[in-house]
Amino acid sequence: MQQFKLEINQFGTFSLGDKYMPKKITLENRKDIEVYIFIDEYKYFNCLFSTVNTDEKLPQITGLTITYEKFKKFGSELSDFILVKCKEEQYVNYFLQILNEILEHINNNNIGLVKSINIIILKWRHFLSLPKSYILDETDIIGLIGELLLLDKILDNENYNAINFWVAEERKEDFLINSNIIEVKATLNRNHVHIINGIDQLLIIPNFNKYILSIILTKTNSIDKINLPYLIEKINDKINQHPEKTELFYFKLKQRKYDIRDREEYLNFNYELITAGYFFIDENFPKLTTNELTIALNNRISKIRYTIDLEGLPHDDFSTFDIAKFI
Repeated sequence: MQQFKLEINQFGTFSLGDKYMPKKITLENRKDIEVYIFIDEYKYFNCLFSTVNTDEKLPQITGLTITYEKFKKFGSELSDFILVKCKEEQYVNYFLQILNEILEHINNNNIGLVKSINIIILKWRHFLSLPKSYILDETDIIGLIGELLLLDKILDNENYNAINFWVAEERKEDFLINSNIIEVKATLNRNHVHIINGIDQLLIIPNFNKYILSIILTKTNSIDKINLPYLIEKINDKINQHPEKTELFYFKLKQRKYDIRDREEYLNFNYELITAGYFFIDENFPKLTTNELTIALNNRISKIRYTIDLEGLPHDDFSTFDIAKFI
């Protein structure tokens, strides 16, 4: 698989009189698309993709412009290109990352040029529209890892539409798969002990089945380590030919306060999956909900958190359970 690692020093002001002499980028698997990079007279970074179709709608993203333009190649008439331009210095590094991803996607997927560009731009645009913030704390990191472990497993059994099952951005539950609700709890504890946020998080809902997926992780730097970038890229590879699902996935990540611009920092948080299991919540399941109270809560009480110990309770093993039963 051809990898692209374009850097700033590979661009240049390739001018010859009033003509540009851009650097050509070769796509091993897509000889039908010509790609050129250059810096123009305004010191803007540019990338050209040859195209035969100018009717498809191009995406927009903060910090870059993406337009159809005509350029004349030596010895030929004007030809159609898609021009991706970066005018602002603070976006140059992101421009290079996006451009490398676009090149790899075009080269490694036999789909339309505009579709490849859309897939990568839709992934990035939710993040470039906002200033960077602090990375997640470790509790939230392992919580998100737990949710992505389940999403990855569902995608192995369902098509790209499985992204819709992950509803964590709404903060009501983590997964809603038909009539099955799954609350994901990940911990670094040695046992299946978790904090429950909210008195009715484990409330049984009529006509729905509710489960806790309890995941135990441990810190590691072994070869089998998992981290957020690894899981995100693994899931991305399973949906990367579907622009609308790619955008939805990264929108959900943004809602969970993950920013892809912080990828390198998250590589420092590495874990190993020790064990995991699905615990079915029924009337006999240990829980605290409004149904268990004999007296209603005072309305001045706004939030309740408690710890639950699931050790020894019956459950289905995460690694062997047939997730298709939920679907």
